[in-house]
Amino acid sequence: MMKADAVEDYNSVGEEEARKKSSEPKAINDLQRDQSLMLDSVTKFANRTERRQQDNYKEIRANQELLQQVIEQLQEYAHQNETRQSTQEAVITQLQSEVATLRQQVQLLSANTTSTGQQAASPAVTMPAASSATPVVTGMDENSATCIRQHEAPIYSGETSEDIEVYVLNMIKWYAAIGLNFHQQVDYRVGELMMNHTQGKAKDWFLREYHGEQRWSHIIRKMKQRFLDTYNDEFRRLARTAGVSEYIKILRYKQGLSSVQLLHLLKTKSFDTLDELIEASRTLNPREVARSNDKSSKSSKSFPPKQDKKMDAAKCTSSWCTEKGHTKERCWMLHPELKPKWLKDNNKNKGKGAAAVSKTNAESEEKKLWSVLSMIQSDIAKLKGDLN
Repeated sequence: MMKADAVEDYNSVGEEEARKKSSEPKAINDLQRDQSLMLDSVTKFANRTERRQQDNYKEIRANQELLQQVIEQLQEYAHQNETRQSTQEAVITQLQSEVATLRQQVQLLSANTTSTGQQAASPAVTMPAASSATPVVTGMDENSATCIRQHEAPIYSGETSEDIEVYVLNMIKWYAAIGLNFHQQVDYRVGELMMNHTQGKAKDWFLREYHGEQRWSHIIRKMKQRFLDTYNDEFRRLARTAGVSEYIKILRYKQGLSSVQLLHLLKTKSFDTLDELIEASRTLNPREVARSNDKSSKSSKSFPPKQDKKMDAAKCTSSWCTEKGHTKERCWMLHPELKPKWLKDNNKNKGKGAAAVSKTNAESEEKKLWSVLSMIQSDIAKLKGDLN
């Protein structure tokens, strides 16, 4: 009985050991599998950590570049601010030099109030009568104010994009800003200085084609007629081949006018044909209608109307002259040698008589120069306040 129990125990131990030996490979496989899974997890964690580090590095690099850009912008702003400040200081210096120059001119003017040569050396000015007869046009005052603020002499080139009325008003305000007003002698002086106020087509016309009086008011009147006639001729030539209706031609003609005043005057009446519109534009040329009406009303009071119908009907066909009573062959604008001697002498006497008028205006001109000095000084004080 004892032997049977021992054999049974021995068999059970052997079975258990055999069971353990058979389970060892499975346990080893499980351990290896767990080790492989753990290694994969560690590898994934390491890769994830590396990607995060790379993303953080890129973000840090982008922040550094942004910071560098901000620093560069701050440096550029500081440089611009320094440049602006130096520019303002240069403007103040220039204004101070202008004040000194004007003060010297005032002293020279007060010391030589009776010298006509000193009046001839002063800059040319524009007729106040012409400015009072001119209607106010939207946009003209802003352009003139800009021209005066920039201290630039008005220059007319004769291009279609320029309005000659704005140019005339700029001349008036530009010379009035330095304390000078028009009288007869200055009107002649401005005519002599027209080379400084024209360029391009206008200067070419003034040098080659103009043969009238050397007065600013007369030159401006002929300049308006000349460039309006040029526009009319060119538009007529193009309208022949346009192939559009008369209404479209009238609209395009009005759109191409450079004179805002003339455009406003033409809008007060309707026209059926292009020829009627062009003839009306010649008749309604600004600043010429009022002057011609005044002359005709004065002449009708003092002189009876002429009965010579042939002379009244004859009209000069020259592009520089639209007066009646003579033909193109007898036009003084084209043939100055035909001008009578008494008329030439009369023009010379007008220049001599202007010297007496300039003496009476010396005190008023001096006061206006002093007012300009005070205005410039106030501007300098304002600029200094802005800099501080």
